[in-house]
Amino acid sequence: GQAAQDRLWTREVPARLVAEAKPEPARRKVVVSSSGAAKAPAGRFFVQVGSFAVAENAARSRAKLAGLGLPVATGAGSIKGKPVQVVRAGPFATEAEARAALAAARGAGFADAFVK
Repeated sequence: GQAAQDRLWTREVPARLVAEAKPEPARRKVVVSSSGAAKAPAGRFFVQVGSFAVAENAARSRAKLAGLGLPVATGAGSIKGKPVQVVRAGPFATEAEARAALAAARGAGFADAFVK
């Protein structure tokens, strides 16, 4: 909830990371891959917030992430043969930083966001 997020992020805009998140207990690792997508190098994590066929929607998402104080990365992809823009926050050096960014992204309305 909000109290947990306050331990990691400031409430000012843009938000700043104020504490390193503690690692979560070990869980079963889920590997997600999509055709044609390059995997992030070891130690580099991203929070994927969406894949957009409409450029304006991708631009709004990038602006929202930037407004949270998160670094923004975009890439090209395809879904069922249709081109899409993939919007991510990152890169983050540690999974803990990515998890904190994931919490911020979900709090901003990106309910389907995930760490990649």
